Amino acid sequence: MDEFDQNPGRRHVVDASGLNVFLSKIYGYMALAVFVSALSAYLTMTVFARQMVALMVSHPWTMWLLLLLPIALTFVINFRATRTPVASFILLIITAIIYGITFAFIAGAYTGQDIASAFVASASVFVAMAIIGTVTKKDLSRWGSYASAALIGMIIDIKQNKI
Repeated sequence: MDEFDQNPGRRHVVDASGLNVFLSKIYGYMALAVFVSALSAYLTMTVFARQMVALMVSHPWTMWLLLLLPIALTFVINFRATRTPVASFILLIITAIIYGITFAFIAGAYTGQDIASAFVASASVFVAMAIIGTVTKKDLSRWGSYASAALIGMIIDIKQNKI
């Protein structure tokens, strides 16, 4: 029944530096995956454009394969992450390549510069978060509510300005 601390003079201090190292490592992996997606999207839309269109025309089922394969790879990565991290990393890069190819077809209505800038901006966010997570020694878990509010504000601003 006694729920109070018997030593009121002692404070429990949590060291968040280990978590920050882990999160910066994960953000680094995600930045690499986004860069790989950007590269594969660029190559799909420029260097291999004719071959990819010919593949899609001659074999329509390949679009379904490109859409469903990343979902299956995500489950495989999830189940193997703790047992074989190297295999999970390789599967992450393969998934990033497939997403890049898929997004290249989806974003065919946009210019290559628009697509590349979107991928570079996304990767830059992951790199910035990895750097912040590595450098700072503070608990960053409270940033979530501020980030959500900023996201909602940006969405409303974009909607109003029709950017």
